[in-house]
Amino acid sequence: MENQDKKIGELSVGLLKVLNEKTEQLISSISKVEEIVLQQNESVLQQSKEFEVKISQLSNLTKNIEVPEIKLPHEYQHFINRIEIKTTELKSILKKNRINTKILIVGFLLCIIGFLSLFYAYSVVFQTKNEIIEEYESKLTQEKRLLTENERIKYQKILKWIEKNPNDSKKLKESIN
Repeated sequence: MENQDKKIGELSVGLLKVLNEKTEQLISSISKVEEIVLQQNESVLQQSKEFEVKISQLSNLTKNIEVPEIKLPHEYQHFINRIEIKTTELKSILKKNRINTKILIVGFLLCIIGFLSLFYAYSVVFQTKNEIIEEYESKLTQEKRLLTENERIKYQKILKWIEKNPNDSKKLKESIN
């Protein structure tokens, strides 16, 4: 029984070591992914800042242009309006991209937590049918309600000997009782 407890303890310690190693690997993978995402966010932020600077320069240029009383043809005014609309659309797309990357990171972390909890539940909480049977048999052998394999073999040998030697079996029964 002590051997089984030791084996169960060793298995538990082994499982915890493996779980700890896998957790450390996942944490390092997550940190690498976070670094990559942060680098990409930084590059996107830098590009968006550059783009905003260029847009502001363009808007300043268009504001500083004084058009004399001459009116632009309708096509040019339409073109300027379209540029302004496109710049506002690009600004909103850049803001959405920042939000989407944050949502992606949170979703990834939630998935990892879910997989870790499933792994923990499967490895520690759930028992296989054989483990349950072994535990039940070990309890019965402790209570002497179930014979061990060696005891059963000895008992069968004694029964065979009694069948072969009926005269001597009376002496054996008297000595046992």
